[in-house]
Amino acid sequence: MKVQMGQIREAVRSVVPQEMWAEIIRALDEVEQHPWPLDVEADALDDTDDAYDPTEFIDEDDEF
Repeated sequence: MKVQMGQIREAVRSVVPQEMWAEIIRALDEVEQHPWPLDVEADALDDTDDAYDPTEFIDEDDEF
C-alpha cells in the first residue's frame, strides 16, 4: 500500500500543476476528517443469496 501511495503521489506531482497541490491536500484532509460511507445501495448488501460453500465441489476435485 505504501508503494502504491508513493506511485500515486508521484503521478499527481508529475501531472497536476504545483499551484493545485495545496487544494488536493485540503480535500484529502477533509475526507480524512469526515469519512463518508461508500455509496452502496442496500440491495447490494442483501445476503439472502446462497452463501458460497468452499466444500461444494470437493468431490469433483481429483486431489481430494
